[in-house]
Amino acid sequence: HLTTEHAHLRPHVEAIRTAADAGGEVPNHILRELTEAVVGFLLHELIPHAHTEDTILYRALEEALHAPGSARTMRHEHTEIARYTDELTSLNASIIDDHDLGQSTIRELRRVLYGLYALVMSHFAKEDHVVAAILEAKMPADEQERLLEALGHR
Repeated sequence: HLTTEHAHLRPHVEAIRTAADAGGEVPNHILRELTEAVVGFLLHELIPHAHTEDTILYRALEEALHAPGSARTMRHEHTEIARYTDELTSLNASIIDDHDLGQSTIRELRRVLYGLYALVMSHFAKEDHVVAAILEAKMPADEQERLLEALGHR
C-alpha cells in the first residue's frame, strides 16, 4: 500500500517540527545538529522519494484518470519542498556556535521549518487518502502491485 513508505518517513518529518520548536530555545550546536539531520533527510530520502513519485506514481495517476497534467499540483509541492530545502541549507550554514543568531534569523529558520513540516504533512495526506483511493478505484490489482514494486514498496 502507498501509505507504507510514508509511515517509514513520518518520524523524520516529525523531526522537522522538533527542529522548528528548538529554534531560539536550545544552544546553537544542538540547533545545528537538528537542522543538519533535517537537511540530510530531505536531501537523501525525501527528495529522492519525490523524484520517484514524479516519474512513476504521478504518471500512473494521470494514465488512470486519462488526464495528462492532473498531478501538476502534486509535482509543484515537490518543487516547493526542494525550495524550502535550499532555504534551510542556507540558514543552517549561518548557525555558528557561540554566535547570536538574531531574532530575524531564528524567525526565518522557524518559518522555513514549520512551512516545510506543514507542506510535507499535507502532501502525504493527499497521497495517502486521495491518490491511493483513485489508483485503487481505477487500476487493476496486478497493475497496483507492479506500481508498488516500481516505487520500491515491495
